[in-house]
Amino acid sequence: MQLIDVPWCTIPPALSRVVITKKPNIVHPQVAYTPIDPLRLLSRLQAIQYVKFHAVSLENIPLSFWSVLHQLGGVRELEIHQMSFKSPVHFFRYVCSLPALEALSISRSSIEIAAPDLAPLRLKGPFYIPFLDVAMLSPSILDWFLRHDSVPSVHTLRINLGRESAKVASLGQFVEVVGSSIQNLQLTLPSDIYTYNLFPPPVDFSLFRNVRAVYVEGYLRLGEEPGSRLFEDLTRSIFTQITSPLLEKVSLNYSLHIDETMIFFGIPNDILLDLFRWGALPETLGGKSYQNLRSLRLALRGFPPYQRCKAEDSLRKGPFASFASRNILSVGFL
Repeated sequence: MQLIDVPWCTIPPALSRVVITKKPNIVHPQVAYTPIDPLRLLSRLQAIQYVKFHAVSLENIPLSFWSVLHQLGGVRELEIHQMSFKSPVHFFRYVCSLPALEALSISRSSIEIAAPDLAPLRLKGPFYIPFLDVAMLSPSILDWFLRHDSVPSVHTLRINLGRESAKVASLGQFVEVVGSSIQNLQLTLPSDIYTYNLFPPPVDFSLFRNVRAVYVEGYLRLGEEPGSRLFEDLTRSIFTQITSPLLEKVSLNYSLHIDETMIFFGIPNDILLDLFRWGALPETLGGKSYQNLRSLRLALRGFPPYQRCKAEDSLRKGPFASFASRNILSVGFL
């Protein structure tokens, strides 16, 4: 930003994107950047259409720069990534002041704000949400989205099933309203499935009626009972509820969690993988509800390199043979 906030700057005023972040590898406290000439800076930022806040403290953004941001009337897309703040009323006032805003994304951010603080605020016009990660959001934000005259559609929704017990009601209501608009669903399975089962399910997966891609990540518990069975039951429950006729892609990204007894006796991971039942997942994904499936990707983390070829061969010739024969199966190791 300092490059264009000087009289001798020759960069034409055609910048369309700005990312506000902290400098990497800073050991000592940062000195906040303060515009030298706010009016000159504003004139060179008039073409900005995209603003991203990334891992920066709102307190480090000086008031003079906030003033410049408020006057960028052409901003159409705003992204919030890896942010953490409590009661950021002034930030949401800024969001709602943007007259041309069409898209608002929130990912990997912890935002806590009380419902009364959000109640009087509304975005200027219709908008949609390209990406929404609800894992660390206050329930009041989901309720706030639903209070707009035109409820936003959501393109990609990310849910951490291990963190949603505190906002089951808000998340359930939110998905009930916007679920049919979601095209990409990203799920993180709970690390403690036993505790997860003690609470009502955070969402009804059958509401994702038009989803095109499902990504699931979690721990694959091999040789561990009842952990393996609980994992299989949860996976089966999710994929038997999702019956979107548009679903074309399923990605499963699992980190291995091996029972200590199996490790002690030196049983290879690929042997344990042969014994894993996958919760009837191959049968479910091969059913009529998934007849338009075009891609099934398995990514396994934690397999020793010398076991990978045998493990892949076992998967292709065993439980996922029907997908391999259709040339839609991809197996990778991380």
